[in-house]
Order: sequence, then structure tokens, then C-alpha cells
Amino acid sequence: MQEKLLTISIAAFNVEHCIRKALDSIVSAKRIDDIEILIVNDGSEDGTAEIGAEYEKRFPDSIRLISKSNGGHGSTINTGIENAHGKYFRALDADDWVETDNLDGLIERLSDIDVDMILCNYNECIGDKVIFMQDFKEIEDNHKYQFNEIINSIQWMCYHSLIFKVSILKEYKIRLDEHCFYVDNEYAMYPLPYVNSFVFYSKPIYCYRIGVDEQSISATSRMKHIQDSKRVSYHVVRFLNEIESEINKSLYTYLERNVSRICTWHFNSLLYFAPDNEKRKEIAHYDYMIKKKNISVYHGMLQYYKETKSLYYFPMKLIRDSNYRLFNMYGRCRRLVKQIMKVIV
Repeated sequence: MQEKLLTISIAAFNVEHCIRKALDSIVSAKRIDDIEILIVNDGSEDGTAEIGAEYEKRFPDSIRLISKSNGGHGSTINTGIENAHGKYFRALDADDWVETDNLDGLIERLSDIDVDMILCNYNECIGDKVIFMQDFKEIEDNHKYQFNEIINSIQWMCYHSLIFKVSILKEYKIRLDEHCFYVDNEYAMYPLPYVNSFVFYSKPIYCYRIGVDEQSISATSRMKHIQDSKRVSYHVVRFLNEIESEINKSLYTYLERNVSRICTWHFNSLLYFAPDNEKRKEIAHYDYMIKKKNISVYHGMLQYYKETKSLYYFPMKLIRDSNYRLFNMYGRCRRLVKQIMKVIV
């Protein structure tokens, strides 16, 4: 297999119903010879591996099927990094896809640059319809930046918008939690201390499918995987503490703000449960642990809600100010409002 400009690692678990769309969006690129596609079959029990083998046979110079025991989303990315031979690395979930024409434009650009990271716009889609495009309007297209120049003008660079240089991921042994949901937050943070330069590509590459009931961001899934969101939040707080003395203030401020955001996600998820004394104790203990681990993140959680004008600002403030005594009352009021809204609708 010739040297490639871009490795696209596809996380594939029981995705026989959708992986062809993801693969076809890549193999249709004019510069497919510059792309390495790793289909990381994560212990699928359907026809995912067979479809992967079919595409590997059709495109032997570009596609490799890697089958492994089930380890979760993080393990597919870890495996992709370990096996990547391209210059740059892009993770893709098999139920999503890429904009083929824009991918061609990106490959053209990658042949002329040498940076640590590429930041891209991305689409959010329901079905095939684009309903929102994440646009980093404050950054100039095709301009090479030093990371510290621009970091604090960006609110959040997520999994769908990031492409990293493979050598950085390998050299610094970037690894995500395995058997765990929500590790996309780790992927979007762990490599950043080693990024010095980046460029922005304004055309959206990643098409992120939303509005699906089984998605990890749905309320049902958040409740089901509540221990995973806690685990990831504790790990990113630990990461922040460990690298504080090694990074500059601008990057630390960015990371601290977004670690706070990740911790609010778990706090929010706890509010979905039926209120009782056990859940009240759980949310109080979680808040106590965050405060103990990093008090700036603890205060940053409420600040994040305030800055984003979130509806959760006052519930969090109320619950904290009451020493969590009002947690059950808030939960009962929330559930009552939801029942009333269902009747009205």
C-alpha cells in the first residue's frame, strides 16, 4: 500500500445497515489513492465484517479490514491510530459519512501543507438533509496559525471537526478509554498539548447523523451509560490537572472551560432520573468530588451555564445553594412539566 496523505479510521459495530453509505462517500473521491481507510470491526455480530471484506477486495490499495473483539468506540480509535500509515488521521463513525467533493479539496490541500492539526467545519444531518453547519467564523480559511494565536477565540473543537497528524498521536501515545461511551471528548482534548500549528478548512467534511433514538446523546442512552459519563469527566479533570504545569495559559483556559462543560453534561444526565434520596446523594457526591479534584472546574460548571444562557443555570445554582436539599423538588417539578407538555401536545 503506497504512502497516504490521510487515514480515515471507521468505527464499525453492527453497522451492516449503514456502513456502505460511509464507505461509498470516501471511495468515490477522485484522490482515493491518497486515502487509507481502516474499517475497524469491533466484534460485530451482523454482516459488518463481510461488507468490509467486500470493499477491501474492491479497493486493496486503500482499504484494510481490521477485526477485533468488542472494546467500544475508544478501542476502535486506539486501534486505528496503532495501524495508521497516513500522514494525517480522521476518525469516522460508520453511521456517519463525508462530503465527497469537499474531501477531494481537503486532500488537495494536505499535499501542500505540514501542520499538526486541521480544523474543519462539519454538518449535522437528519436523514440526508443538512440542518446545521458548524462554522468556525472567527478563523480564516487556509491560513496557517500557531495554535496559541487563536485558541481562546474558539469555544469548542469537537470530534467531528478534528484531523490530527498521525506522528503526534503515535509519539505521545494518545489513547482513549475502552468499553466506555463519550470518549469523543477525550479525543478532542488529549492531543492538544502537542499541537503547535494548524490550518482551517472551511468546507464541511464530516456529516454527523443526529435525531436517532439509540444515539449516545439521547436521554435514554445518557441514563443507561451514566457511569461512563462520570468516568470520562473524572478522567478529563485528571488530564487537566496533570498537564497544567506543562502548557501555556491560553490552552489551559480553553481546556478548563471545556472540562467544565463535560462535567455539566454528567450533572445534567443525573437530572434525567426520577428524583429520590439516592440520586440526591449521588449528585451531591459528584459535585463534591469535582470540587475536590479541581475547584476551578467546579465553579466553571456554573459559569459555563451562565455564558451559554443555559436553562440549567438556575437549577444548578438552586440545587447547590440549598446544599442539594432541593434536588428532589426540582426533579418532581421537571417531571410534572413534562407530563403537562405531553397532554398539551
